[in-house]
Amino acid sequence: MAKIIGGAAYVQRLRGATTPAAKVEIDKALLEGGFEVAKTAKRLIIEGGSSSGGVHVPSRPGSPPNSDTGYLAANIRAEPQGSGIVYITSYANYSAHLEFGGIYLASRPFMLPALTLSKTKIVALVRAARFRAISRYRGGPSPD
Repeated sequence: MAKIIGGAAYVQRLRGATTPAAKVEIDKALLEGGFEVAKTAKRLIIEGGSSSGGVHVPSRPGSPPNSDTGYLAANIRAEPQGSGIVYITSYANYSAHLEFGGIYLASRPFMLPALTLSKTKIVALVRAARFRAISRYRGGPSPD
């Protein structure tokens, strides 16, 4: 059986991805990703259009809602909920009705499109955090 040169050191570095410090690093990256989703959702609402001369112009069905009072965009938050979990929440009581639609209103999604637009950045943030954690880890017993 062939032995991989440097294999033990590589295994040790991979173990660094599961240390408490690594989990903190990854949680920070996930929260930053959550902030990115919230920022993108707000941008979709604000840039989509707004009231003109005091008259609200609704967005087209399937497009993010146009801003009226600014309440919807102002009440989107990213909040950590424990290790590896970040909630991106809209505290406007009508946000689910806009996102998914209802009997008399076609959907005007803004959260799912924001997540979709932010996915590449979130993946890059978590990969970078994982790489930093693995690169910094040097301790622990060798498996050989």
